[in-house]
Amino acid sequence: LQQTYVTADIPQLLIDVDSFYQDKKYNLAFERMTAIEKLNPEAAMDWRFNFNMGNILFKLGNVGPSIHRYRVAQKLSPRDSDISTNIKLAKETIVDKNIVGQINEFTVLLSKLTFNEATVILIIVASMFNACLFFALRGVKGELIKNAFGILLGLTILCLICFGLKLTLNGDKQGVLISQKINV
Repeated sequence: LQQTYVTADIPQLLIDVDSFYQDKKYNLAFERMTAIEKLNPEAAMDWRFNFNMGNILFKLGNVGPSIHRYRVAQKLSPRDSDISTNIKLAKETIVDKNIVGQINEFTVLLSKLTFNEATVILIIVASMFNACLFFALRGVKGELIKNAFGILLGLTILCLICFGLKLTLNGDKQGVLISQKINV
């Protein structure tokens, strides 16, 4: 029996989801979350909604879709440690662990930085480098300008490399295999 909801029901649906989740009635919690998403498609742009949906899907044994929801939540809130922990736990339940790629600490650090934050850092360092270059070209001499120029040149190059890697990470399309079997 399919129940119909209206937008005014969303607060009650959220209460139902919490209650059903606490009572381990994950199918009912999933049904209510799906109803919320249909009534308010913008909910899918909220990291908490995706995180909670990932938790429910994980409890239902749908590991692939839960990892997908966690990844969506992580893109919206990249520094939340609970999301990272849940992704790690969900990946540990995957049968064929060889598929899960190895991630180094540098990649983890870059993934915690949003694209906008990486852009701002690059702009700040490049601006400081340009200011130093301006003073050097104007004939201002001194050990401080030389040292600052060298340090900022190195920082600018490092930031450009990190920025490029961030672009590469953002372009890295990963998938979550949901099917039990796939032809390759």
